[in-house]
Amino acid sequence: MIHTYRILEMHQKVIKYCNKILKLNQNSADALSIKGWSLKYLGIESEGRECITKARDLYNKSHEIKTSVTYLASIGIASFNSDKYEEAIECYNKALKINPTDAVVLNNKGYALAMVVRNSEALECYNKALEISPNYVSALGGVKSLVLLRLGRKL
Repeated sequence: MIHTYRILEMHQKVIKYCNKILKLNQNSADALSIKGWSLKYLGIESEGRECITKARDLYNKSHEIKTSVTYLASIGIASFNSDKYEEAIECYNKALKINPTDAVVLNNKGYALAMVVRNSEALECYNKALEISPNYVSALGGVKSLVLLRLGRKL
């Protein structure tokens, strides 16, 4: 319970920090994207989706940003949220070519792979994410547990 509280507290702090950045630059796509995902995590879906959509539009306007991990990960998440899991996996693969040690992207790719029942690949992504960031909560539980059950393994 304390751990969950700390995660919620962290997302609230992230939102405050992003708001400070957005006061200085209302078109900071990175701040909008990060704020959007924290809002969604806290259950504030419509405002979170609005931030993410605005960030995606800003990213799309910039040719250079289209090769950034943040842009590719955001498009991957948007694809995932639209139930376009294979598209999401492609975006995550492109992002991982740029930065193969991004634990969040690895985790998200694992989630998308689990949705299309590519369990062994999903588990590999979760394990790589945990090698990089051993305390990464999302990779430790949740969908990884489901994948392990599907593969007949224990946590």
